[in-house]
Amino acid sequence: MEQHLRLSQVINLALGVLLIIGIALTVYAINQVRTMDTEAASKNKTAVVALNESNPHFAGNVTFTTTVPKLAGWEHSMVSVWCYQSGKLVYAELAHPDSQFKLGGGSSDWVSMGGGAADCTAKLHAYGTKGQRESIRDLASTSFHAAAQ
Repeated sequence: MEQHLRLSQVINLALGVLLIIGIALTVYAINQVRTMDTEAASKNKTAVVALNESNPHFAGNVTFTTTVPKLAGWEHSMVSVWCYQSGKLVYAELAHPDSQFKLGGGSSDWVSMGGGAADCTAKLHAYGTKGQRESIRDLASTSFHAAAQ
């Protein structure tokens, strides 16, 4: 009889431990789903890159206002500016979002051709390196016309 009680106690103890583990796993799973939902919501925040100047022109400075969604811990935001004349790339630059861009830069095809008007696009990117893999994601873009001067 005493052995039967011990076996019954062991079974009850094992069932109690399994019940506690089951509850803990359920709570953990619920928290993981909430975390994923929060991360997805913050990642879905709309990315924006907006030109601050109303009359951009060759050799003039431009800046951008950006809204960046939550990035992975290994990513950082960058802005690139691409300008074209008659479909030919004449200027490109990549810098941090708070940088000032001199359209044409110090040395570009745009400068060597003497300036002129150009059609430009600014892109907001997420750059990163994880392990040995590099990643570049386009987040937003805006187009603008740069006058000759």
